[in-house]
Amino acid sequence: MLTTPRLIVIALCAALNFSIGSIVYLIKLPIYLDSIGTILCALLLYPDRRAAFVCAWISGALSLVLSGLLINPFVPWFELTDVAIALFSGFLTLLASRLLVAMLVGFGLLVWLPAPFADPHHMISWAGNAQNLAITGAAWIVMDYLRQMLEEKFQKAPHPHRDWRL
Repeated sequence: MLTTPRLIVIALCAALNFSIGSIVYLIKLPIYLDSIGTILCALLLYPDRRAAFVCAWISGALSLVLSGLLINPFVPWFELTDVAIALFSGFLTLLASRLLVAMLVGFGLLVWLPAPFADPHHMISWAGNAQNLAITGAAWIVMDYLRQMLEEKFQKAPHPHRDWRL
């Protein structure tokens, strides 16, 4: 299960978690971004869900231990949170990507679409529409890619009832 490419992904995602989490902690931002690498690890290894969960959990645990030893001694107490993030990002990736696209479309329709009609000379409303459309398109591409990967995995898998010989 832990092949060399997967170990490299684990190390890179743990380094991403540690670096972003340390920067956020040191400049005292009121936001927690120390799980981006955990989610990215699960996305990169998505077709094999069990490996995605295990590798995401290992990368999160490594970054929590490293952050606990070097930056903030209270971070390792959030290990169960990291297990939950790895579990959801490993097993529910396709659902999460579909919900993200739906959220972005709804946000664009409810927030950004009426803005140019309220003040057509204010450029931020037009830029907000363009940015939301670009982000929605990128999220749609990721969602479609994950769906195709899942379909290809199930097409390659042998079906237990297809090869019956009487």
